[in-house]
Amino acid sequence: MKKGVKYYSDEKIKLIHLESLESNWKILHLLNNNIYTLITWPCHFHKWLYEFSAKVIYTTNETYNKKNIIFLSPNLDGILWSYEYGFHAILANHNCFLDSTIFNLKDEDPEYDMVMNCRPELWKRPFLAEKVNNLAYIRGATYGNEQYDYSKLTCKFMNETRISADHVNKIYNQSYCAGIFSDAEGACYSSSEYLLAGLPVVSTLSRGGRDTWYSFDNSIIVEPDQDAVTEAVNVCIQKIKNGEFNKQNIRNKHIDMSNTMRKNIIECTKMIFDMNGITIDAADYWEKHFFHKFLYNTDLQVAIKELTT
Repeated sequence: MKKGVKYYSDEKIKLIHLESLESNWKILHLLNNNIYTLITWPCHFHKWLYEFSAKVIYTTNETYNKKNIIFLSPNLDGILWSYEYGFHAILANHNCFLDSTIFNLKDEDPEYDMVMNCRPELWKRPFLAEKVNNLAYIRGATYGNEQYDYSKLTCKFMNETRISADHVNKIYNQSYCAGIFSDAEGACYSSSEYLLAGLPVVSTLSRGGRDTWYSFDNSIIVEPDQDAVTEAVNVCIQKIKNGEFNKQNIRNKHIDMSNTMRKNIIECTKMIFDMNGITIDAADYWEKHFFHKFLYNTDLQVAIKELTT
């Protein structure tokens, strides 16, 4: 099992949350129609994932009711594709699982024109920030993908080793704006961390869901061009200084949207409870069991035991 959590279990039903469907194929044969499965997409996001998921379920567990699979969709596309291939879906972009108390507003003086938090891999397109001065680069680990030569960046700050969430949040609060430039991935935690810290985001067009959180008052969307990125950073700085971009409003809007999406999950849970005669208050149950990111690494043997007992 990759990542997951058993959200609810009794003698009648189980309600679990998995990170992706196809990567958890080793447990799919154990699913029965008393198990309801919430699915989050962790990374690349395309229509073929839904088609492939339908094929995976058919080949591993033909008798499992696909309507028991509820995709926590990052955007409207995901909802439409879910229903096209016979699944259920709700709007619940996986960034709604971030704990807003971890990334927040601090009273810090700006030191950096832009912060960029990403792995130094070419598909993340960090090279689009090469002309940005006073850059804070929070450099993540690589996972065997083609690496980018980050020495080309003009960094005022760059970490040598992994830094704490508190340190990350401090750097966010010392920055005027933030950058994220991949053209396709999951909703992207860094993007929402920026917004929770009150930062306007400079982003390219993207697929995967991070744009679900963007609006005219919290972001600037640019072409994948170094000059366009640099110009957008300068515009962000001016808008922060003249009040057009308001840090508290940026943060509040993200929290409001997160709460709306969490309510969708609560309503879905209530529907499942009601169908099975379970009288537990779904909202109260969520409040007691929610945790940051709502997923953790689970050993395969532990997952098998949880699903079969």
